[in-house]
Amino acid sequence: MSDLPMNPKPPGASLPGPPKAKDPVCGMSLDPSKVREQLEHSGKAYYFCSKRCAERFAQNPEKFLRAPGTAGMEHDGHLHTRTVEARAPIQAEREAKGRTAAEIAPAAVVPSSAQGVRYTCPMDPEIVQIGPGVCPKCGMALEPMDVFAHVEADPEYESMRRRFWGSAALSLPVLVLSMFGDALGLRLAPSIRTTIEFVLATPVVLWGGGPFFERFWASLVNRSPNMFTLIGMGTGIAYLDSVVATFFPRVFPA
Repeated sequence: MSDLPMNPKPPGASLPGPPKAKDPVCGMSLDPSKVREQLEHSGKAYYFCSKRCAERFAQNPEKFLRAPGTAGMEHDGHLHTRTVEARAPIQAEREAKGRTAAEIAPAAVVPSSAQGVRYTCPMDPEIVQIGPGVCPKCGMALEPMDVFAHVEADPEYESMRRRFWGSAALSLPVLVLSMFGDALGLRLAPSIRTTIEFVLATPVVLWGGGPFFERFWASLVNRSPNMFTLIGMGTGIAYLDSVVATFFPRVFPA
């Protein structure tokens, strides 16, 4: 007769944790023993991650009980929407197990252009709008809130990539002419050389740096100084100084 227990405990097994509750408003998993907000409806207790969630549920409980955890909301200045949507792919994968390819195929993702993609600022999450744009407070490019929006091309990236390569093509001759012109035998008159450099550098500053100047101006209009305020001031003053030096060289002492 073996001395081993009849029902040995599997290695690594642990005692089950406390039962989890789900916030019916935002869908967050909660530990009932630790939550502060709790309401009772139709004889059943419901738990909430924040006071804001509890207030929204109290206003219209039937709305959230029909589709619990799918509302998505903002509380205390932070978005719950990302938390709920981040779980959507995992839930969909679990539900898809055991289904055939023919059953899964019709469930195609609706194009975001038909739904209207919401964008928000990573630094100022209270800024939310439909479609891409720029944050009026900090000047950063808005990021998509909806999961399916990530498959689309980023217009901000595409625009900056075109500006980068165009500006690089124009800046290279300026670098070669100013730093290695004499060594390469390009002995030009100072007025001609500065004119060539001005013609090549102006599109780089005004076109390549256009988005930075737009955000610089927006920071002044909205009275919200940020890093684009510094970039716009520094680059703009340097460019204006070079323009004066190019066309009115005698203004500066020799």
